[in-house]
Amino acid sequence: MSEFITLTCPSCGGKLQVTDNIAILACGHCRSEHMVRREGGAIYLAPLAQDVRHIRVNTDKTAAELAIVRLSKEIEELQAKLDPLLPQYNIEKRRLEALNRRQAIRNQRQAIRNQRQTTLNGLSSKGCVRSMLVIMAALFLLSAVAAAAAADSELFASSACMFILVAVAYVIVGRWKQSAKPKLGGLSPAPAPQPTISPPLTSPLVTEVERMLAELNFKRDQLQKNRQIVDS
Repeated sequence: MSEFITLTCPSCGGKLQVTDNIAILACGHCRSEHMVRREGGAIYLAPLAQDVRHIRVNTDKTAAELAIVRLSKEIEELQAKLDPLLPQYNIEKRRLEALNRRQAIRNQRQAIRNQRQTTLNGLSSKGCVRSMLVIMAALFLLSAVAAAAAADSELFASSACMFILVAVAYVIVGRWKQSAKPKLGGLSPAPAPQPTISPPLTSPLVTEVERMLAELNFKRDQLQKNRQIVDS
């Protein structure tokens, strides 16, 4: 027959009856659950949450210890693969950096040329018709001035009328181009060519080594974190 042992609830101070075969006990006064701990002949109650945290900490440390062994092995294997590739990687990296610097200069020059071409295309397409009208207006104006100086009223009247018509046409053409440009794609200036920008040069060796280096750094960070968990 099991013997009853009287213990005090750590939460409310109530008296509890405990037998030898009980591992978890709920207080009949405050309903708190406790673990029955037996150490060195002594029996006492510990809050269940505290035991659960203790178990969780021990589990985390065990998982961290296993991860440390696994990560250490993986880091050694990865480092062994990287060591023979690093000399050639450094040479290839410097070569690509020099090529990419020259490529960047060429891209800048190409962008400047494309910008200049865009400006010239815009000036030629927008100003062609209006420039012709300005020239015609100037000719008719000179003709009207010459007619006035020669006292030729008929020539003066016709030249003045033509000058007025050309001036009106200049204004109409300007407004028509502004309103028709979004609608008439065929009459608008050709789009400027896109700058020819070449992507940075790379090589399979550089790409693979940089991937391995990133993986190595990640594993080292994970190893450090797991060591902190074990030491805590």
